[in-house]
Amino acid sequence: MSSKQKFVALSQKLNYATAYKSIKNGDLFFTGGNYAFSQGIKKLSASDVSHVGLLFWWGQNLMVLESVGTGVRAVPLFHYTGNYDGTKKPYDGKLYIARHRQLATASPELVQTMLQVSIDLLTFQYDNVDVRKILLSRILGNIKRKDNDAFICSEYVAKVFEVVNIKFAAEPKSGFILPEHIAADPMVDLVCELTP
Repeated sequence: MSSKQKFVALSQKLNYATAYKSIKNGDLFFTGGNYAFSQGIKKLSASDVSHVGLLFWWGQNLMVLESVGTGVRAVPLFHYTGNYDGTKKPYDGKLYIARHRQLATASPELVQTMLQVSIDLLTFQYDNVDVRKILLSRILGNIKRKDNDAFICSEYVAKVFEVVNIKFAAEPKSGFILPEHIAADPMVDLVCELTP
């Protein structure tokens, strides 16, 4: 099932206060923005999502660990639901929570390992070069991904999941992993659409 079919079939919408209580460490956080860059990613990948991150609890704070234009960072989930980029408004687009089936039954130690890797990668650079390569691969078809120490959002998530032996399928020719690939994985189940 493509991610587009998954998102169309999703009927459960939960507000932040309700969903907050049921989110687990290692859950996936997808966005489908209405911003120009987000729209470009959605069009490029024929998907409803343009971004992916990870959710982890730090004490009483529910955090999104993600790679964005400024690099790998951790922000409270409330950043998306109520104060996106300091605007005092929610993110302009859709927000989704998803869960990988293998991780749903993983030991706390395994999930802690994921969290540690997520933290170890904080402040690594965003991979602007890969963004350009992905676009060129769509046009020229002969561009391949190379490992480096910078990450687009989906590469960051895939790297964290690799430490617990969960791998997401990449584009066969280029080797890039996009948010669409993670969302379309048959082991990834959408939990809800998150509303402010």
